[in-house]
Amino acid sequence: MCAIALGSILAWLMVRSDLPFKPFFSLAVIIPYMIPSWVKSQAWLSMFKTPRVGGAPGFIAALMMNAGVSTERIEAILSPIAYGRLAIIIVLTLHYYAYTYLLVSAALNSINSELEEMGEIQGASKPLILRKITLPLVLPAMLSAVILTFSKAIGTFGTINYLGSPVSFRTLSSELYSNSKSQNTQTAFAMAILMICIASLSVFINQRLIGARKSYATIGGKGGRSTLIGLGKVGRPVITAALFVFFAVGIIMPIVILVMESFMLKEGIYSLDNFTLHYWIGESNPQIMEGLPGIFKNDEFINSLFNSLRLTLVNGVFGTIFGQLLGYITAKGRGRLHGKLGEQLVFIPY
Repeated sequence: MCAIALGSILAWLMVRSDLPFKPFFSLAVIIPYMIPSWVKSQAWLSMFKTPRVGGAPGFIAALMMNAGVSTERIEAILSPIAYGRLAIIIVLTLHYYAYTYLLVSAALNSINSELEEMGEIQGASKPLILRKITLPLVLPAMLSAVILTFSKAIGTFGTINYLGSPVSFRTLSSELYSNSKSQNTQTAFAMAILMICIASLSVFINQRLIGARKSYATIGGKGGRSTLIGLGKVGRPVITAALFVFFAVGIIMPIVILVMESFMLKEGIYSLDNFTLHYWIGESNPQIMEGLPGIFKNDEFINSLFNSLRLTLVNGVFGTIFGQLLGYITAKGRGRLHGKLGEQLVFIPY
């Protein structure tokens, strides 16, 4: 729900408000969609991990240690942030809000703003217009975002493994992995079926909610002119500053930390003499990284890179083609048995 709320608010600000710097924000807001959640988890640990649990101090812990803060104090402050439920919620929210943003912003772009202006002419306040006109029109898109986020989050493993394992935080996906690894495949299969059933139930509920709405077709209608809503003399700079801070801390800083970590010879030592290009272009050295050369001198990495690009290209082309066909069949069959069945089945692989 955190991802849905954040993505919806950002979509409204980008499409319906007079927010400045929209070209920059519209690009920055979709960057999390391009970065895998487990990469964000690595960046999160690089920022907040503690020496006792993480082995080497993260960036914040190293700063605190240099300032003379005791290890016990560092553990007490950073451990609740670095690992467990709170860390997982924050990282997954910063990853999955992009789904909601993309769907809700597309819905808002297709809505004629005259509908909202009519409410304003009748004397309705902006919060009332948002609640009674805008929100009902974009609700189908929000419900679809809930399904995408829920179905993906319930099966996510990388983030749970990175941020939950150090403090024994378990989910269905981590239990499934543990049982598969210990050769308890029957239990793992049962858990996998349970996860599919939960996701299918959520799709079914989504169908019922959208199917009962008479205004769903409004989103697909032809949009008219769009009048931007003013954020106010006080609200506009405050919201703009808050967004800059959000993107700097939630998106730019993790990327900077990951880049910096890739140049560090030894983990957890943030001094200039510890920075090196070895992990990028270094030759094989038995004393570093088990004798492996840098990635651009490593034939296995080059081969893996081209395999990834080829698979991504093929999957993207065929996925787009089949997705368009299935979407057409489902849309044309809405309200009929084959349409409902297609919409129900198409989410199961996801």
